[in-house]
Amino acid sequence: AESLLRAEERNTALALEARGLKQQQQDAEQRARLAEEELGDEQAARARIDEERKKARRDLGIQREMLHAEFEEERAAQDKILTELRETVRKLRVQGAGAREEELEEVERKAELRLVAAAAEADARVLQS
Repeated sequence: AESLLRAEERNTALALEARGLKQQQQDAEQRARLAEEELGDEQAARARIDEERKKARRDLGIQREMLHAEFEEERAAQDKILTELRETVRKLRVQGAGAREEELEEVERKAELRLVAAAAEADARVLQS
């Protein structure tokens, strides 16, 4: 009877131990599932970040090209203004419109200042874009 009681106690202890091990196994399986989900989420997040980075680079390239084109247009306009102003000064000199040399130089200086101001405005617009 005593050995039967001990066997039953041992059986109960083993059953409790088996339940504990079963619970540990289920917990480990759950952690493994969560880890797999997190890994999948992380990989998806990395893929999204990569895609966003590529899009940002494309957008930046397009914007850079647009700014470059705008800058070139501004530069061409400035060159045209300077050419026109120089031509005006030349015509005034040739015509001898009664203007003194100092006045002509002042007109030329003002024209160059106007050109510098236009260039500064264009640079400011490019930097703001």
